Amino acid sequence: NTAWLEDQFPAVLGDGSRLPYQDQSVDVIASFDTLEHVPPPLREKFYAEAVHLLMTAVGKFPESAVLIGVLGDLYREMGQPAKALEAYEGMALANSEYSADAAVRRAKLHRELGQLDRAREAYRTATSLGFKDPELQGYLGASPAPGTSPAPGASPRSR
Repeated sequence: NTAWLEDQFPAVLGDGSRLPYQDQSVDVIASFDTLEHVPPPLREKFYAEAVHLLMTAVGKFPESAVLIGVLGDLYREMGQPAKALEAYEGMALANSEYSADAAVRRAKLHRELGQLDRAREAYRTATSLGFKDPELQGYLGASPAPGTSPAPGASPRSR
């Protein structure tokens, strides 16, 4: 019997680029098997509406900042690095507890784009916030944060 589920979580059918919700009125957004049904020219509006609702929800639920990071990952996968970086910055601003995670995501994206200086800078930010990943450090040739030691096997340049 799905009546309870439908009562607790009513489905809304409509335009994903203009959702009928007021700011801070949603706790979570779920969209499954949707993108293939959204024409490519309209996907930007679809994502923008989701970002808007998520950003207003973060004020109520700071832990939802991780969802902003996931949105950044989606932008990255769609080949929109500027929007991905914006989402990663928003993730850190929404909840400082996610600052290291956001910095790691930025480092990986900059590495993918061949922007190694920016990747190293983001990785150093992450390590200064307590994140440690010897594999990423070695791949970037990044210097460890002050007070930490270089990764085992890291190149002399990174020391």
